[in-house]
Amino acid sequence: MGFTRQEEKKLFWQGLQYQIKSQQEQLNKRKSLQTVAKDLFVGYDLDGDQTLSRLEAWNLLTKLHIPLNETAFN
Repeated sequence: MGFTRQEEKKLFWQGLQYQIKSQQEQLNKRKSLQTVAKDLFVGYDLDGDQTLSRLEAWNLLTKLHIPLNETAFN
């Protein structure tokens, strides 16, 4: 890749650094969300079987203030 002016080279590197930083921020957000989700799951998997029973799922969703329809859990 050739640049005819120093300004073009500078803009290219600034753009590249911005893209790398943006990708790193997105990765960090995904890791943060995964960590939060895992912590919630582990906290509500009361019997430790690595699955959520209907009651455990109900408790988790209720704690998160997610409106529930009782027929969905029957």
